[in-house]
Amino acid sequence: MLAIYAEYQQRCDRAGLVDFAELLLRAHELLRDRPELLNHYQQRFSHLLVDEFQDTNAIQYAFVRLLAGASGKVFVVGDDDQAIYGWRGARVEHVQHFLRDFSGATTIRLEQNYRSSGNILGAANAVIAHNPKRMGKSCGRRTATANPSTFMPPTARSMKATSSPTACASGSTKAVAPATVPCSIAATRSRAPSNRR
Repeated sequence: MLAIYAEYQQRCDRAGLVDFAELLLRAHELLRDRPELLNHYQQRFSHLLVDEFQDTNAIQYAFVRLLAGASGKVFVVGDDDQAIYGWRGARVEHVQHFLRDFSGATTIRLEQNYRSSGNILGAANAVIAHNPKRMGKSCGRRTATANPSTFMPPTARSMKATSSPTACASGSTKAVAPATVPCSIAATRSRAPSNRR
């Protein structure tokens, strides 16, 4: 693997190209190694806002810490239950490390959901409650619940994608105990399924 990366890097160097990760790394090194330049940007951007913080990778988090400097005026928005970019190096642990690395930081939990029905939120809360590393929250909504969620075990791998819309459209409410479902789908009949494939 190292030989492949070395060859890749040599080709990028010969062509004068950098990929996204290298661009971040070089910018970080430039600010780290040139205090006058870092000071300029710390003065220019006295407050930082980072959205989708749960999807930051190590160099992006280092960048935030470097730019924040001693003032530490950073506002991050992130949800440890919605981290989806681990495959590209994102570390959900940054959400937890933020509280350690920026002393005096305050956590504000946004637990009111305006997009999903109470039934969907209940099913989601039941699933994510099993994540041992989560910071903890319970999403809910004030409005009445919609149709009940249905747990459907697929009988074959290919049925996963086809059985859920069909059951939702037909109004099927046959429930299977979640503990008996090895690979379940939570669905609610809120609108007609799309015919797109």
